[in-house]
Amino acid sequence: QGDLLAAQLMASGDEQLGGTSTKAPLKTTEQEQPPNLLAALIHEVLPDEKVLALEKAGDRGPAWKRQQEERRIMFHRTYIGAAIQLYERNTGLVTAEQLRFVAASAIT
Repeated sequence: QGDLLAAQLMASGDEQLGGTSTKAPLKTTEQEQPPNLLAALIHEVLPDEKVLALEKAGDRGPAWKRQQEERRIMFHRTYIGAAIQLYERNTGLVTAEQLRFVAASAIT
């Protein structure tokens, strides 16, 4: 499963690694630069040792996961979890109404 590795490379901004220097319009202060990546959702379905990433599985603890989330690489186990993360992190990709729809769909 290479989605995590692909997201890391895109978030790096290093064009030689497959990143992009394209800046997306997001709500930022004048001092902040918008991210290269709006968001990457990683559905956690495999054990860490089977997931491709820049770091070895043994080096990917809670601090590493927080660092990835700061780069807008988000991990989820359910679709509602993914929608909540997109909404709470103010990505502009999920509105409150869309979040309500996903939540209602999850319980029906």
